[in-house]
Amino acid sequence: MFQRGFFLLIARDDGLALTLGEPLQRYSVVRRAKCYREAAAMLLPNSRWSGVVVDLDGFDADPLETMKRLREAHPLVPVLALASQASAELVHGLHAWRAALVLKPVGEVNLVSFVQRSLVS
Repeated sequence: MFQRGFFLLIARDDGLALTLGEPLQRYSVVRRAKCYREAAAMLLPNSRWSGVVVDLDGFDADPLETMKRLREAHPLVPVLALASQASAELVHGLHAWRAALVLKPVGEVNLVSFVQRSLVS
């Protein structure tokens, strides 16, 4: 059977996780972590992820340090970061670590586009 990989959704808020998870599940299996500690345990270097979607609002770790660690373990995995607002430091930092940023509210088209690009890469 064809396995399209897995997406990791890091979101503290249950409602947001449900909203984001539904479109992602149409394309792949979604695993959820509610905090960085949970996510770090799931992001082992030998694990296979098609992509990571992370809600930066209320995130329990420094987002740019997290991206650095993620890139050390998974240099090529596509990352979509979501935020309510963005500073120049955040935008430039995420760009440096090759993570896309989408400001809330997130449209389904943003998620679907990310998933499709991730599954192709």
